[in-house]
Amino acid sequence: MYQRGAVSFDVMDNLPKVLRAQLAERFSIERPQVGARLTSADGATIKLLYAFADGQTAETVLMRHPYGNSVCVSTQAGCRMGCAFCASTLHGLARNLTVGEIAAQVIGMADYLRQESARVDTIVVMGSGEPMENYDNVIGALRLLHAEETIGLSYRGMTLSTSGIVPGILRLAEEGLPDLALHFTSCADGGTAFLADARQPHVPHGGSTAGGRALCGTDEAACDLRVHPHP
Repeated sequence: MYQRGAVSFDVMDNLPKVLRAQLAERFSIERPQVGARLTSADGATIKLLYAFADGQTAETVLMRHPYGNSVCVSTQAGCRMGCAFCASTLHGLARNLTVGEIAAQVIGMADYLRQESARVDTIVVMGSGEPMENYDNVIGALRLLHAEETIGLSYRGMTLSTSGIVPGILRLAEEGLPDLALHFTSCADGGTAFLADARQPHVPHGGSTAGGRALCGTDEAACDLRVHPHP
């Protein structure tokens, strides 16, 4: 289902027929529908508009880089943050995406890349929505994608973007995901970006940056994360 792209239990011929029938009675395997697709002139970037069961949509982008294939995923249908530089906030927030809907964006791209004997190497949670306002589902999706039985993506290959939601930042600091990188974008100044990399050792308060304190809003958050201006 995750590693071979099975879209129904019927094709799982490594399982007994009786078990396949029982699974089909109780569960379904679903992928979001592709509502629209855009491909860059060089073919390196593909943007998909995924449509979910209730008709809500979200964009997912595959970016081919020299260092690997990266997928940008959305966490909400719409957004309420109001950042002036971001189009996803224009119509407000419709709803949070579920764990399955977030993970399905990456799984769908993994299915596509499998046809090229390629794989998803990294993901960036920088699509529509504020991840920290859908915290439980976002973390649930990242843990699912990290699991060996799915696509086994390393936390080191994941970057989560936020406009600076303090409660979520503080929760993440205690989550036990030390290799996960954070990307901060300030809505107030037109989109200045900062990186907070949990792979770096935590620094004392005196060594944290002013940008970190301004974005996080608390000295405690600045203490937990080392923040660097994005080049």
